[in-house]
Amino acid sequence: AKLLKGGQTDAEGNIYSTIVITLFEGRNRQIRKMAEAAGVRITRLCRVAVGNIKLGNLAPGKYKYLTGKQVEYLKQEG
Repeated sequence: AKLLKGGQTDAEGNIYSTIVITLFEGRNRQIRKMAEAAGVRITRLCRVAVGNIKLGNLAPGKYKYLTGKQVEYLKQEG
């Protein structure tokens, strides 16, 4: 995990931080379960990449077309 921003305060006075977590093999709700075990509340969680395929500004519920190389990469990883 890497801390990007720490100790910010929102409009209600809650203190929050922004961290980056890299998973090499994800399990169902793994990050949420780890945070709960550590007593940390997650308010927002977003995936930015799948393997080496970056999602960019992909809106929730939308999709992007993959190149043939990207499809082959995902087949090899799975």
